[in-house]
Amino acid sequence: MTKSRIKNLGKSEIPKRQRQRIERLLPPVGTVLRASRSGIKYKATIVSAPEMKGGKGVKLDNKVYSSLSGAARAVTRHMINGWKFWHIE
Repeated sequence: MTKSRIKNLGKSEIPKRQRQRIERLLPPVGTVLRASRSGIKYKATIVSAPEMKGGKGVKLDNKVYSSLSGAARAVTRHMINGWKFWHIE
């Protein structure tokens, strides 16, 4: 494509990259998750939580989180990928 052709292209002719939305589903209800941090072992469970998106949550220390990353963040106190942090039993 020549420089003049590129200059003459209207913005409508250049397709904008569309972001695809990925649905992040939690494992089935009843799944047990385990993790270890600084020698301390943690156990979480996937529970039914109708008030949360998707109807499921991660129960850790009697608190329910909406995502694996949210529960992992409660343990580590910083942002972390929950899918990498937790091990599914």
